[in-house]
Amino acid sequence: MTKLFVICIAGIFTFNFLIYSQSDKDSIRTYEMNEITVTGTKIETLRKYVPLTISVIPNDDIKKSHESEVLSLINDYVPGVFVTERGYQGYGLAQGGAGQISIRGLGSNPNTQVLILLDGRPQFMGLFGHPLPDNYITANVDRVEVVRGPASFLYGTNAMGGVINIITKRQKTDGFSVNVDESYGSFATLIGDAGVGYKKDKMDFYLSVSNQQTNGERPYSSFNLNNGFFRGGYNINKNVDVNVDANLTKFKTYDPGPLSTPLINNWVDIYRADAGLSINNNFSKYEGSLKLLYNYGEHYIYDGFHSKDRNVNLTAYESFKLLKNNVISLGLDYKNYGGEAEDQSTSYNFGKHFLDEFGAYIHLQQIFLKRFSFNGGVRYEHSNQFGGTIIPQAGIAYQILSNLSVRVNISKGFRSPTIRELYLFPAPTPNLEPERLWNYEFGLLYNIKDIFSIEPTVYLEKCQNIILTTGVYPNLTLSNSGSFTVKGFEISLKTKPFKYLVFNSGYSYIDAGEQTLGNPMHKFFINGSYTFSMFNLSISSDFVSKLYGDINHKERLPDYLLLNSSISANLIKEINFYISAENLLNKKYQIIFDYPMPGRTFSAGIKFNY
Repeated sequence: MTKLFVICIAGIFTFNFLIYSQSDKDSIRTYEMNEITVTGTKIETLRKYVPLTISVIPNDDIKKSHESEVLSLINDYVPGVFVTERGYQGYGLAQGGAGQISIRGLGSNPNTQVLILLDGRPQFMGLFGHPLPDNYITANVDRVEVVRGPASFLYGTNAMGGVINIITKRQKTDGFSVNVDESYGSFATLIGDAGVGYKKDKMDFYLSVSNQQTNGERPYSSFNLNNGFFRGGYNINKNVDVNVDANLTKFKTYDPGPLSTPLINNWVDIYRADAGLSINNNFSKYEGSLKLLYNYGEHYIYDGFHSKDRNVNLTAYESFKLLKNNVISLGLDYKNYGGEAEDQSTSYNFGKHFLDEFGAYIHLQQIFLKRFSFNGGVRYEHSNQFGGTIIPQAGIAYQILSNLSVRVNISKGFRSPTIRELYLFPAPTPNLEPERLWNYEFGLLYNIKDIFSIEPTVYLEKCQNIILTTGVYPNLTLSNSGSFTVKGFEISLKTKPFKYLVFNSGYSYIDAGEQTLGNPMHKFFINGSYTFSMFNLSISSDFVSKLYGDINHKERLPDYLLLNSSISANLIKEINFYISAENLLNKKYQIIFDYPMPGRTFSAGIKFNY
């Protein structure tokens, strides 16, 4: 597989070189390395000046994918990222729950080492310390940015493995817009989204409602989700604007259990709500934001477990551009999170538990001669449970040629134990210590405008105090591990050899040592999209090798190769019809041990955009 990948990359690179070496010389001098990112610095920055490894999934790719879940989209498009699934629709929670996110071999189960942001604000449950994957649907998303590697110096706990920043939709043009997307597919799966936006002068808003439901491919594997989303903005003047948003999600999902020991009526009923306020300023010499988030949830599980949790987050940062090509950013953030839980079947009360965390950081970016960029930062993080720690980061990016840059980055990752690990289950362990790692990476970016881009990266992560679960139920224990090393290589490539033909591909190699659960050693993805007349044809393939269902190389799962496709047609400008097929080769495969994934599946839908 590795040889085949190298041949494919070399072939595409050579093909582009031969075609465009014959082009007009002036066109070759026009390069595109000016993609904007906000996640790596918190303010808009040219990606070529940021030493972190950042992947961006733009709105066009989200629309063409026909994916309903954000994590499934990321799993396909971003090398080094792997997300576990157990069935056709829905990730679930608790035992048998999927949606484990791994970035460069780190993520944990449940996911507490990768931080999800919603418009730059941390998203995790107060008691359990991890996000709920089913809460993030593409209907509300404008674009996604993924930091592969630690970003703890900016975002604090949980960002030690990486960051996924989900940037939501906002009405950008004057007048009304209407968006409707309805589809029906295998296992009586019905997915529907409807949104309306409006903008006039200084005011804008976007409102949407969504429903997802399926009978599932196995008995007791149904899923039902309802979501409501609102985002509104008001420009006080040309330099200051205010944004408010709210997101409500209610879903019920069933875990069918392992195939060898199926479960009956094993359900989870979840309600999540969050509301946010952002006040942003943007002047010639400085810009920043004040962000407030309130996140609340209530969970019911079939066995009698009931919990309520909340997460309050306040973030303030300001970037100063007082000297030429120099930006100094100062930031503060505060988190208060926790909740209460009980076992209603036994009347056992787990009690109320809350943690406070405070962080302060300074970040410097200095650009020399428009070619050399230095980025450095340091954060002080303090917890009322664990005390204080220092989290540094430093990196350089150098533009060797007008279309070729190189970057080097060193950063520290950090995660505090969750309330679940400290006080709840599987075994209350209040003496746990925070997890830490050091990350070293080197990358290149070669980019020709609208034609070809390739980005290889190598990295080394040295991890300490990773929290592991050992023993056999009900005699489980939690403890901090010794040190171990994760190393790997990843590469992403995008090419547009002809006006209507686009290829996206990515490959990652991860050596995670004994931490093999949900960390495939090889992952390869390629997507080709061809537009002709009113039609668009998309074909993609995923290959996963050396995936295990447990740590220490236990429960080796068969390698698998998937082939997916979709075709869409715009019969008129506002209406798009599409048909999608997954696993066209009808392969038998598993991502979670003893949870067989469905075979060949189909869906068809219609989109209306006005």
